[in-house]
Amino acid sequence: MTTAVIIVLSVWLGLSALGQFDAPFITRIRARDHFSLMPRWTFFAPRPGVTDYHLLYQLCPDDWPNGWHEEHLADPRTVWGAIWNPLKRNKKALCDSVRSLGQQSKELDPSSLWQVQFSVPYLAALSYLSSRHVSESATHIRFMIIESDGFHAVSEPRLLFLSEKHSLVPNDRVAK
Repeated sequence: MTTAVIIVLSVWLGLSALGQFDAPFITRIRARDHFSLMPRWTFFAPRPGVTDYHLLYQLCPDDWPNGWHEEHLADPRTVWGAIWNPLKRNKKALCDSVRSLGQQSKELDPSSLWQVQFSVPYLAALSYLSSRHVSESATHIRFMIIESDGFHAVSEPRLLFLSEKHSLVPNDRVAK
């Protein structure tokens, strides 16, 4: 029994290693792999991400808006974070929403950019920011998405999207 398990796992390992190459017989095997047992790792995609997205928000009292603040899309990496990081999914969802909004903003015509505010990524980012940054003096919030070149900056950061002002509900008036 042990020998059979070792043989099966060895064949699986060999096919997984071969599956990283584009060969005709691998394509035929992959066509019959209904349970996706042959992984395909593409660490370096044909078009890797070379830009960073930044989410900035502004709390606006009735009289005058405050300055822009950045909502970090990733927490600093720690050893403990590899073991216990309960907020990782929330940050990942926010990061995915911002990336999706950035992509939508680039693809849409400027005259139809207003449609983005009805998308799920827009509402998710707005909901996240609104729930985290309610203060006594702020009555409205707005946010923007900036794209930068990352580590090797070639050009200035670019504004991709600027939201409308949205009303905030103070914490004591939120339905529980």
